[in-house]
Parts: sequence; structure tokens; C-alpha cells
Amino acid sequence: APLLPHFHLATKVNPNTKGYDEELFAEFDVLVCPGDAFLPSLAIRKANIEDHDDLEPILKAQNQALVDTFGDYFLAELIGSQTAHNMCLVAQPPTVPSRAVGIMAISDEVDLGILRDCFDLSMYNNLVKPPSSAVAGGPGGSRLEKILKRRKSPKMIMFGPPASGKTTQVDKLLAQYGLVHLTINVLLRVASRMSHPTGKKVKRHLDKHEEVPDEIVLTLLADRIHESDCITQGWVLDGYPTTEAQAQGMLQRGIKPDVVVLLEVSDEEVAQRLVKVSAGMETKPRLKKYHDHAPGILKCLSRDQALITIDGTKDKEVVTYSLIQALSASDKTKLTRQHKGSSITDGAIAPPTIVICGPPAGGKGTQCELLVKQYGVVHLSTGDILRAAIKAGSDLGIKAQTYMNAGELVPDEVIIRVVLERINEPDCQRQGWLLDGFPRTEVQAQTMVVQGIVPQLVIVLDVPDGEVIKRISGRRVDVDTGKTYHLIYNPPPPELKDKVTQRADDTEETIKVRLSHYHTNCGAIVKTFTPTSIVLAIDGMQAKDKITQEIAKALAKPVASDQTAATASSAGGKPSGTAPNAARNGPPKLIICGPPAGGKGTQCELLVQQYGVVHLSTGDILRAAIQAGSEIGLKAKSFMDAGELVPDDLIIRVIVDRLDQSDCQEQGWLLDGFPRTEVQAHAMIGLGIVPDLVIVLEVPATEVIKRISGRRVDVATGKTYHLVFNPPPPNVNAVQRSDDTEETIKVRLSKYNENCGAVVSSFSKTSRVLRVDGMQGKDKIAAEIHRAMEGGGASVKHEVMPPKLIICGPPAGGKGTQCEQLVKKYGVVHLSTGDILRDAVKAGTDTGVKAKKYMDMGELVPDELIMDTILDRLGHVDCVQRGWLLDGFPRNESQARSMVSFGILPDMVLVLDVPDEDVIARISGRRVDPVTGKTYHVTFNPPPPDLKVVQRSDDTEATVRIRLKSYHLNVNAVLKVFTPLANVVQFDGRAKTSADMTTAILSSVDDARALVDVEGNAFLMTLFCIDDAYLVRSTEFLRFAFSLFPHKEYCVVTVAPLSTPPLVLASFTLVPPKPSSTYSHCLYLLHRDALSFLTPAPPNFSLDISRFKLSESFDQLAPLVETLPAASIATLEDEMALAAEEDEIGLEDNPKHVLFVARVHGVVVALASLARDHEVTNSLKHYFDMEQLVVLAHHRA
Repeated sequence: APLLPHFHLATKVNPNTKGYDEELFAEFDVLVCPGDAFLPSLAIRKANIEDHDDLEPILKAQNQALVDTFGDYFLAELIGSQTAHNMCLVAQPPTVPSRAVGIMAISDEVDLGILRDCFDLSMYNNLVKPPSSAVAGGPGGSRLEKILKRRKSPKMIMFGPPASGKTTQVDKLLAQYGLVHLTINVLLRVASRMSHPTGKKVKRHLDKHEEVPDEIVLTLLADRIHESDCITQGWVLDGYPTTEAQAQGMLQRGIKPDVVVLLEVSDEEVAQRLVKVSAGMETKPRLKKYHDHAPGILKCLSRDQALITIDGTKDKEVVTYSLIQALSASDKTKLTRQHKGSSITDGAIAPPTIVICGPPAGGKGTQCELLVKQYGVVHLSTGDILRAAIKAGSDLGIKAQTYMNAGELVPDEVIIRVVLERINEPDCQRQGWLLDGFPRTEVQAQTMVVQGIVPQLVIVLDVPDGEVIKRISGRRVDVDTGKTYHLIYNPPPPELKDKVTQRADDTEETIKVRLSHYHTNCGAIVKTFTPTSIVLAIDGMQAKDKITQEIAKALAKPVASDQTAATASSAGGKPSGTAPNAARNGPPKLIICGPPAGGKGTQCELLVQQYGVVHLSTGDILRAAIQAGSEIGLKAKSFMDAGELVPDDLIIRVIVDRLDQSDCQEQGWLLDGFPRTEVQAHAMIGLGIVPDLVIVLEVPATEVIKRISGRRVDVATGKTYHLVFNPPPPNVNAVQRSDDTEETIKVRLSKYNENCGAVVSSFSKTSRVLRVDGMQGKDKIAAEIHRAMEGGGASVKHEVMPPKLIICGPPAGGKGTQCEQLVKKYGVVHLSTGDILRDAVKAGTDTGVKAKKYMDMGELVPDELIMDTILDRLGHVDCVQRGWLLDGFPRNESQARSMVSFGILPDMVLVLDVPDEDVIARISGRRVDPVTGKTYHVTFNPPPPDLKVVQRSDDTEATVRIRLKSYHLNVNAVLKVFTPLANVVQFDGRAKTSADMTTAILSSVDDARALVDVEGNAFLMTLFCIDDAYLVRSTEFLRFAFSLFPHKEYCVVTVAPLSTPPLVLASFTLVPPKPSSTYSHCLYLLHRDALSFLTPAPPNFSLDISRFKLSESFDQLAPLVETLPAASIATLEDEMALAAEEDEIGLEDNPKHVLFVARVHGVVVALASLARDHEVTNSLKHYFDMEQLVVLAHHRA
């Protein structure tokens, strides 16, 4: 009895479903006591140095040994040295918000390689991220679409008159979406307690009961929204701005919401509400102030933000429902319900993606026209795409044109890249696409699959060869008019009988050759797409309307799997998803890359000698296939005899056949000189031919040129000499081959560097990549390869994500030189604002056209337009794949904050510190010859005595000092923005040569990239302690910790084996060590999916769920169903019809089709149609690893 007051009666079961649970509720009342009412509650936030004194006694009481090991100051140093990769969280009780009662330190700078070596992590994909199957798309879409596409977390402003219910709705949004709640009052109170200058200013104003100036408020707000919790979780700002000037100030500082929510409440209603809560405050002045400023604020904020207007006069639950419905229905506000882990979407169905195949004259053109008409897809043919690329003057278009002008076939690698870029353009992404005549070969199809571009439907029009021959061979052309006739279907007039001729391409012999090629390639293409797409073979002899109907039925079917399902082939490969760190099984499978004369031959000999692998080069394989008289070899010979390049698909097939032979299977293989291009690499992966190790010999270009250009050949004997390493005798007539000239070598090196980077990038997700300094001795190189082969992973590392760098420095500070070195070392795309704007103007993009107007008028291009242009450029495939280096941008704090708000975050900011006096000496000493324009320097490159030179006005000492003052002011503001978010490294430019500076910069970038295992899928908990009174709430830390590393799926912890694991690890899984492990600690891990079970968020309102009876009115479903696409409505109607049939025959006990609805306050807010279909569920086992669902602990939970 004493306990009962703390309990309440559970909610009654819904009357419509009560029949299912009558036995449960017949005998008992169910009473519930919420644990939250009796357990202590905690709030989690990032630690600051003021927390140290609270935490130190807790740490010493629980882990004095740790303090003894690292010293008394280690906790203060840990909190004070936080970065974007190393953070500390503290817990505080809501009753005493300034007191810290627990701490958790976390980091993603962790050597996961050691854990992989010592623990069996295969069940967790070796803590490696699964490879991305999507190709980064090019620019496109509106500015707002770009913002929302790049942003992971929503940013909102709640706006409305006083007493309109803003705070109530903000609370609902916090619970629903996990946002950070921002109010100016709280920001000011927190700031007033800080010891920094801004905090002291705020305290003075508050103590005097003065209004804090807008400048200070905006600075505090800008700093707050760029903290990690706001970046990862999103934020909602309540009660600010209150004036148009404040709104403009927000935008200038990069504080830009995605959504502005306006709660509309009439003045009469506001007055009534204020009477109840305002305690005598004047109502009219507050309303007048709101109406005076609201139009200006909304005009300012809604320019580029989504504005959602809600009727605030209704019941608060109805207002919440309307708000969430508006947010989820709007295509501008894709928010994530964080506490449920699921997305709100608008139910849109992906547009159709189709490949159509058929023999010549098989009717493809007719069906393409009908498909475009019916589905609105973009019809793409290779010829059209190439012509458009050439017309646009793109890099690929220019490449293609050079081949076409020379009368050569455009290589596969160029065609594929042009097609992939076209498919990723906005119209294809929005409307879907229909590929006609592409892919033509197995290699092209495999490249599409590897790149993640998988069609929903592959249509194959089957037309008998005899019919095709009849259709084509009967064609005749009037030589005078060019008009086409057909002997059967459209005979020429009798008077033209002797004037019409048959084209050479239309003879029966030519058609048979074309059909033979078509059947070979079409079969291989269909085989490639069969695991991932619906393949529809249609009798092409039917009427065109009947063919169209069959296609429509196929498009209505669900695709079995949209994932690339590359399986291991008999060539000894492994699936493309295999983790790069997986231990090597079986004989070695190797690829070696290096520039010409880079030492590959020597290392190949040593590898064959040491490991007994079969050394394979493309030339040797082709010659052996020709000598053996194989079908593929004879086909290759026909191309070689004609002086043409052997096509990629033939080369791949030759190599697959060779790798399938017993010696390669038993001894392993070493591929030398193949693959040469990205297309060939993708084709290998698509066939499951994946090496264990890719060896890259790195030799400087100057050394390669020296090695090759010095070669000389004796014209009489053919013997080869070298001017440096093996000079010819004086009496020998030695000449240089045309292939060995410096100009030719530079061209070859340029092609090698371009292709090698793409090949290595292709394999970096599936294989280990070893980069070796090729300037070392051959034995030292061989030793590095041996260590990598034997699993000594020190020299083998993941290919980390492409670098994203910003470089800052004063004028004449040496940025240009360092940019060249960074591009040379890392292959990043070097971007300067001027170049980006000029390229955009030249390409005629929307932003380029707008920018040109300002440039033509001699005005500065506005920041907003510059940001749009940079967004477009950074979305290009080269920047996504290779990374980027921003030079000269951002120039000021506003631009830096805009970058952060757009989600453009660099990995590193490199700052060149050069003393002002050195800069002044470098610039003010410049002189120009006014006649020739040649530049001299009075100290470093003096002009001839008799030459009259002048100093430019920009180079005077006074002008340089003004520029430097502006630079220092702006660069400090930029660094203030990026310091909490990126690795900012400053380099002292005094007393250093350019080479020394380069060494320091490259070393720093290498060190930073080595610290973070970007492909790693885990972060590490490095410290945890909590006051015993709050121990039961330990798991509260975990949700916040995962939010700080949104791209990591696992949290890992190592614990000494004899110590008792803390309660926070109760839900973690203990990972078994490998038998060979010498690791001294135990390893625990937790997947982020488990969070919803550890700390479930309570619902905001009760959902009334019931089975929908077909006898009920359908009107109540209309508002919900109308939001669906037409195809979904049609499917739903079918489901409802089946459910109705079951109702009529009384399948109550064992229904196969059931409809449920959820209501809030009597309004239908959700509809679920459930069906049992054993055939479908059984088929899923062929596509998904269902066993994982019953093995993984977090799924079982």
C-alpha cells in the first residue's frame, strides 16, 4: 500500500484491438511506475576547464593509479587540448547545472590496425567502412537544394508574436528531432560566468540591467552554432532575431537556418494569452514592436530559407502535428528523427533507370520513343552524349574530339567517364534515364556496376537473325536524293529501280558479322546485370504496344537488390567488399605499378624468385593466346594486324582466362603493367579479380627523365648504352630513339600519373596499397614489400580519404610554390577564387552568368555568389575523388563561417607565417621594365644597369603595409572559426628556405593523415569515471558521444583483464582475441544501432493504433493517401482490395493482408499495409545474409 501512490493505471487497450488481448486484461489491472521519477537525471555536454575541480576528486577516488601514471595535471591537459578528433564530455545534474559529476574522453585518432591484428573483428567488417557505391555527382539544383543536400543536421528558427507558443513547440521539436535549443538569455547568462573579455563585457551590461549590444550577441551566437553539438545535431533558435538589423547581422556571420517556422496568432488571441501570463506587462507595445519588425525579419530570412507558416491558435498538440507534417512533407526539409533512428520521407519512388539492348533494326528506337513519352525519362545515346560534351567544351569532350578528328575510335575509358558524368546530372537524377546503345561490352557494364550505377531494368529485344537480315539487307538508297526505301516494306518506284543502291553496311555478310558481335556482347552484358537488375527478354516480333505493356509490368516489380553484388570468380579473386586488412589466404595475388624506368622489372624478378608467383604482363599474355590459337587470341590478332589497339573487353577476357589456369591458381600471380586505366581496374573488381597487395613504386619525374633520355642505341648492332650509367665507346655511332626524348617522356609520365592515381583509388577499398620510395636500393625496396607480404602492416596503410586543405599566407609569402608541391604530392585539385569564377563564366553556368554581370561592371562579386560557385566546383568529380586545396579563400570571417554553415570543412588549414619586414622587402623590391613587361628585383634579380625600370603603385611600402594589416585582421578571424573544427598548423617562415618549408608542410600533412584511420569505422573511449550516485545513468554519455562522430558506427574500449568493467560497458560486446594475440587488454565494442534500446526516448503523444475495417469511411484516409505518388496509391488500392476480400470470407484468425491506422486525437496520421507472402520472404535469403539478424547482439535486442 505505501508504494501504490507512486503507480498509475496503464492506458486502456484500444477497443478495436481488445479482442486480441482479452485474456491478458481479463484478470488483472496493470499499474506502472516510471523509473525516471526515482532515478537521477543527467544532462551531457562538452567539457570545459572549469569542470576540472569537480572531476579531479572523482577520478582520484576511482582510478588513482591512472593519476599516478600520467601525473596530477593530465586531466586538465586532456580537457584543455580538445580538438575535432579528441573530445571530453561531462555529465551534470539539472538541479546543479554548473557541477560536473562524470567525464568520458573519446577520440577517433586510434590505431585500429593493432586491434584488427589481435582480435577477431571479421563479424564487424574489421571495423572498416563499407565501400561507397555511389559516384559523386556533378553540380546542379537550386541553392537551397545544395545546402540541404550537404547538411546532415537541420537548423531552424521559431518565430512568432509573444505568447504564440514558440517555446512549447520548440520543446516538441527537441524531443522529436534531438536538436540543440538556443536562446539568447541562456547564451548571455553562460557568457557572463566566463572569464574571457566578451564574458566580462556581458556581465557589466547585465549587472547594469542594460541591453547587451547586438554585436556581442551575434558573436556569441555565431560561436555557439559552430560548436560540435550544433553541427552534428542541428539547432533551433527561439525568440531571436527581434529586429531586421539582427537578422541581417546573422546572415552576414554565416548564421543561416534551413527553415523558419512562423506561428500565426491573431492579436486578440495574443492579448488574451498575455493577460494570463504577463503579470501586468503592457500588451500593445509588445505587439507593436513585433509587427514593426516582423515583415523585415521574414523578408530577410525567407530569401534563401524555407518558410513554414502554422496556425498557432489551435490546440498545442494539433499545432505540433501540423508542424511535423509540414516539415516532413516539404522537399526542402528532410529532417531525421534521431531518437527513432529513421528518416521522414515524402514517399517518393525512385525514377526509372533502364538499359535497352537489341540487334540492329530490332525496334529499339520505337520503344525508346514510347518509354520517353510514358515515363518522362531522359533518352541517352553514346553519340548524343559525346557530341554534347564536345559542344560544351568539357575536358572529356575535348579528349574525345581529338580521337574523332584523328579518325580513331574513342577509348572505353573516355566513353564511360562521359556517360557516368551525364547520368549524374540533375535531369537524369530527377527524371530517370534510358541508356540506348550503352553499355556495348562486358567491360563497360562491369564498370557501371562497380561505380554503383545499376539500372532497375535491362530490356533485351529478341528478334531472329533471319528477320534482322531481311529488315536491313532489303534497304536501298536513292543516290540522287539520299531517300531510303525497302524492297519489301517500302519499295522504290519503278522508275528508280536502276537508281537505288545497297550500302556496303547493309549486305548480308556485313550484317552477320555485326550480329555475331552483338550476341557475344549482349550475353555478357545481361550476365553482368542479372544479379542486380530485372532482366526482361521480350519477343521483338510482337506488336509495339504489346512490347510496351510488358515493359510497364516489369517496371512495376521491385528490384531484388540495388547493391553491387560482385562475387569471387574462378580467377582467384575475392568479393569487392572484402576488407583491405583481411589476412591473405592462399597464394599471393599482386599488382605492381610504377613509371617507365621505375624499377618494376627488377622487383618483379625478386618477387618471382622469393614467392614463386607467375609473372604476367599484358603483352606476354596476348602473345601466348595468339600462339595457342585460342578464339580470344585470334580476335586480338585481327586488331593487332590492323595496327589497332586491342579493346579492353578482349584484354580482360584474355587475362581472366590466364588467371584461371592451374599455375596461377596454385602459385599466385603478379600483374605487371595491368590494369593501366581506371576502366580496366573497375572491370577487374567487377569480375572479382582483386589483388591482396598493390605495390606502387614512387620515382620523381626528373629521375625518370634522366634514366630514359640518356639512353642511346648503336645503329649497327642495336646494343643499348646510357650517357651516364653506361656510356658508349667513342667510336660507336649511338643515336637517341624518338620514344626517349624528354618531350615524349613527359607526355608518357603525365598519362601514367593520371591513370595510376585512378587505378590505386579503385583498389584502395578492396586491397592493401603499399607505396614505396623507388629511389632506395633494390634490396631495401624488396624488404619493404616482403614486410607487407608477411603482414607487417607498418608500411601498408589504407588509402585515406582525399585531402581537403586550405592554405593561408601573406602576399609574396610563398603560397604558390607550396601549392605546386602539395598538388604534386597528393594530386589535389588546386582552386583559387579567381580561377573558379573564370571557369564558371566560361562554362556559362547560372552562377557564372550572375558573376559576369558584377565583373563586367567592375564590382566585387558578392560572397553569396562566390559560395555558390565554390559549392558547384567542389561537387565536381575531380574534387570529390582527388580532394582539394583552397588558395586565397576564405578571405574573411564571414566567408569562413559561410563555409562551415554549408558543411565545407577542411581537414587542415596550413598557415605560412612570414614576418612583415620580409614580405615588404620581397614586394617593394620588385621593378618592371615598362617596355617588355619583364619583372626584376633590386636584391634577388637586379635589372641591368642601363635598363630603365619602374615600381608599380601596388608594390610601394605604404601600400604593402596596408595590405598586410588587412591580411592579419582577416586571417586571425578565419583561424578563429576553423580552430575548433580542423587541424590548424602554422609554419614559421623565418630563416627557412622554400625547400625546408615544403618538407615541414608535407611532413605535417602526412602526420595528420596518418593519425586518423579515415576508413576506420570506430572511435575509442579513452577515459571514463562518474560519481557513484549517478552510476545507473552512465549510458547517457553514449548517445552524445556517437553524435560527435556521426560517420563512425562503433565505439570501442580496451579494459585491463583483471579489472571490473564499469557499468557503462554493460551493453557492450566482448570481442574474442585471436589465438596469436599478445594484446594485454580486453576489447569491448558497441554498435550505434543499440542506442535506441539503451536510452529510448519517451513518445510526445499517444498513438491510437487499430486495425482498419473496410466498412469504415475512406474519407479519413484521403489527406494522408493524397500525399503519395500515383503508383503508390494504385499499389495501396490493390492491397486494400485483397484485405476486403479476406474480410468477406472471414480470415480473421489467419489474415494474409491487414491494414492498420494510427490516430492522434482522432486524426489518421499513419497507414500501414502488412502482407504475408512466404514466396517473397524466402526469396530474400538469396540476396541478403539473413543469419546476421539472429547473430548480432544489437539486432537481437
